[in-house]
Amino acid sequence: MPYDTTNGSLNNKIALPNKLYEAMNFQVPIITSKDTYVGELVEYFNIGIAIKCCDTKEIKNSLEVIDFQTIYKNFGSLNRELYLADNDYKNLEKFVMGNKG
Repeated sequence: MPYDTTNGSLNNKIALPNKLYEAMNFQVPIITSKDTYVGELVEYFNIGIAIKCCDTKEIKNSLEVIDFQTIYKNFGSLNRELYLADNDYKNLEKFVMGNKG
């Protein structure tokens, strides 16, 4: 789910899409965009890879280097009831304010 971060859409930078929760629930590694809030979370939980958006070489490379064993182990350590939007608004605000200007 690499979102286009070059088009100026704030939504693409701060969204916590359902795909994140679906991937966490079904333990499917995530490939998403760097410089996005969801990208920061994916890297923080180490459940996938954040790549430069719109770069087909990076997308292909991410598929080749993704560490499935580590990611599956990390999925196993996540709380099954984790819902980031309730508890993570302060971090979201920091992300938005840190990328402003």
